[in-house]
Amino acid sequence: MKLRAVVGCALLGALTLAGAASAYRPPARLLLQKSMERQTERGTKTLQVEAETQLFDAAGAARGPAFAERLLYQAPGSMRRESELPDGARVELRLDDKTMLKQPGQPDKTSKAPVDLLFDLVTASPPLDADRAVERMLRDLKTLGVSPEVVSFARFDGRIAYLIGSKPWEKDKPQVWLDKDTLLVARVVMVQKGEGNALQRTDVRYLGWGSPIGGVWFPSTVEVWVDDKLVRRTSVSQVDRNMAFDATLFQLK
Repeated sequence: MKLRAVVGCALLGALTLAGAASAYRPPARLLLQKSMERQTERGTKTLQVEAETQLFDAAGAARGPAFAERLLYQAPGSMRRESELPDGARVELRLDDKTMLKQPGQPDKTSKAPVDLLFDLVTASPPLDADRAVERMLRDLKTLGVSPEVVSFARFDGRIAYLIGSKPWEKDKPQVWLDKDTLLVARVVMVQKGEGNALQRTDVRYLGWGSPIGGVWFPSTVEVWVDDKLVRRTSVSQVDRNMAFDATLFQLK
């Protein structure tokens, strides 16, 4: 009886995925349009996130103690990340496509902002309209090398997702995952050349959307995996919306 139950469950899962694979797959632009429309309707002008981050070494062991972080987001394009490291506070500022890094004992470092689809999503609120938010997202997909012409179904974190940029078995292609029901960004896979021209795969996973802590505003956990090894985990403890921030917190100076 137990064997029959296991076989039955496996068959049901296979049929579910087969059904999903044959279902209608909207174009990537339409999916992103609906996702950004939902985000702008939420009206989240600011977001404050309290979290704790743990780094890991190549063997999977914790690298040093966990440290506290505070992330401040302000629509349409500002972010401040404060990290309480053992050698002092580290502050990363972002304004649109520019970032500034402030570290104890070092000169401020300004650079072009990296692609961050969670940033794109969280700050896709008024005064930024949905159309402009979609164009920003599509621009970043292009930078990552994600092909918007390819849309598949796959399963992640126990849920069905739209997989943009590759087929489920093509693990070494840049890709973006959107939860099928919520259209929230669930996963981003970046592929670039590493040492000796070998491909390096960075997999950023946004877990726990819909939790009592972050709701639809922010994932409860963010993990970064490099070549299938966990290197960073950020666990969220509190999320506050539409707080009044001092404008000077986001100034690049």
